Amino acid sequence: MQPLTLATVPATLRTKALAQLWRDFDVSAIENLRESYERVGKQFGEGYWNALVGSFRGKELTGVAWIEPQPGRVAAFHGPILSSREQATTNRQLVSLAMEHAIALRVRLIQCLRRDGELAEALALLEHGFHRVTSLLYMRADNSLLSENCLWENRGKPAHFAAPGERALAVPLPADGSWTSSEYPATSLRFETYASATRDRLAAIIEKTYVGSLDCPAVDGFRTINDVLDGYAATGVHDPNRWRIVSAKLSPHGALIDVGCVLLAEQPLTGQWELMYMGVVPAARGRGWGLEIVRHAQWMAWTGGAKSLVLAVDLANEPGVRMYQMAGFQEFDRRELYLRGFDSVA
Repeated sequence: MQPLTLATVPATLRTKALAQLWRDFDVSAIENLRESYERVGKQFGEGYWNALVGSFRGKELTGVAWIEPQPGRVAAFHGPILSSREQATTNRQLVSLAMEHAIALRVRLIQCLRRDGELAEALALLEHGFHRVTSLLYMRADNSLLSENCLWENRGKPAHFAAPGERALAVPLPADGSWTSSEYPATSLRFETYASATRDRLAAIIEKTYVGSLDCPAVDGFRTINDVLDGYAATGVHDPNRWRIVSAKLSPHGALIDVGCVLLAEQPLTGQWELMYMGVVPAARGRGWGLEIVRHAQWMAWTGGAKSLVLAVDLANEPGVRMYQMAGFQEFDRRELYLRGFDSVA
C-alpha cells in the first residue's frame, strides 16, 4: 500500500469527491449538485472548498470529508467516507484536517448527521469537540397523502379543518384535480404570505416559538435570528410565497395576534418539498393549531406539485412526532445529530 497523504481535494477531483459523499446519487444528479455548490461557493470566495479534504494513496482518492459552509454562519459536516481499502484510522485524520480549515470559515455552528452504529466516525467527531445532541426522525408524506389530507369532511359539514382529535376523512376533489388559494378550507387561522417587509415580524415570531420548544433546544443560542433566517432562505429554492405567518384570536372577542409560522422550500433534485420549520408561540399551544398549520403546509406542497413533503423532527419531541403522524407523515430514516459550536466567533 502506498503512503497516505491528506490534502484539500483539487478542483479536478471535486465531482469524484462529491460522488463518494453522495453514493446513492446517479451521475447526472452529482453533476447538478456540483454546479449548485459552485454557484453557492461564489458567495463565499476561495475558502469555500478548502475544507473539502481527501486522503490519497498515490493518485487514488481513498477518503473524503467536507465541512460545507452555508449561509447563516453554519456549516454541514459530510463524511468522512472511506474506500474499502482505506484504514479506519484515517477517519480521525480527515476530520482533523477538515476542522483546521473550518476555523477559517468563521461559522458559529457545525452540524453533522451520522447513522447509528457508525462508531469510528462518531468517535472522530467526539475527539474534535462535537457533542451528540439527539436523534432526528425523518418523516415524509407522499403525493397521495398530501391530496387526501388537504381536505376532509367533519361530521357531514362542509369541508374544513377538523377539531383536535377528530378523524380526518378525505373528500372528493374538484373535477380538474386543482385547488387555488381562494379555495382553501375555512379555518380559524389566518395564513399570511411572507414578504421582505415582514422580516422583523417573522424573526420575532420564531424567537417566541423557541421558548419551551422540545425540538432540538441544544441548537438555540449559537446564531442570531438573522443568521437563522438567512440559513432558511438558502435552503433549496427560496420562494417567499411558501413562507407563511399565522395569526389568530386567542378568545372569541380578542384581537388577531401572531401565533406561529411555517417555512417550506422546494428541493429540485428530488422533487420534494421540505418543511424546514413550523412553530407555535407558547400562548397559542394546546389548541390543535400546530396540526392545522401542518395541514396548510401539506396543501401548499400538493398544489405546488410536490412529489412529497419531508421534514426532520427531534425524536425526543414526542408531541411533535405524534402531531406529524396524525397528519399522515411516516418515518423513512433516522440520524444522530452531532454539533460543534464556536462561541468566540465574532
